[in-house]
Amino acid sequence: MQKTRIALRCHQPIEKLASPTFRVATSAWYCFATILYLLTISYHWLLFGKTCMLLQPNCAEPWTEVIFADDKEGKVQLMVAPLQKLTPKANATIKDIGSIDSLVQSFGPYITGTNLEDEDVISKDILDVDGRTYYQYESYAPYGTNGTHQVARATTKGKCAFLFVSSASDKQWPKGEKHLRQALESFRV
Repeated sequence: MQKTRIALRCHQPIEKLASPTFRVATSAWYCFATILYLLTISYHWLLFGKTCMLLQPNCAEPWTEVIFADDKEGKVQLMVAPLQKLTPKANATIKDIGSIDSLVQSFGPYITGTNLEDEDVISKDILDVDGRTYYQYESYAPYGTNGTHQVARATTKGKCAFLFVSSASDKQWPKGEKHLRQALESFRV
């Protein structure tokens, strides 16, 4: 395992890159800031979705684009799903896919790592950031495998839906909450 300190992470659409080796399917910009460490693990092909995208170019399964983690402060991760997994409408907005209340149950397993119960949701907000609508959720799920505390944002752009999740255990939350919330606030597509 290798750790690398990173302050800002931006991804350029694949058609703009000289070498398309990093991401096969994501066709939209995304950015977020974090002071957590990039956790690089061998055999990330399945985690990053490359196997599905390389072997089945029309694969409709969600994938984890990237994970930043720190043992003391928690982790942030960006998950991406092709819109065809969620709706037949091309270039759908997050509102086209569903309401903030209906989508929390769909996104719940990706936010907590297990099911997300209604009583675990602390808050839900609809945000307009730079003309794009984001659904934002905060939850406390004591049984969550991604940590007990989670803050998440979801939106769409192009042919993809994006879910950005910041999470931490009860032990990590007091130290990492500020940085995890800052990472969430900085997320843009």
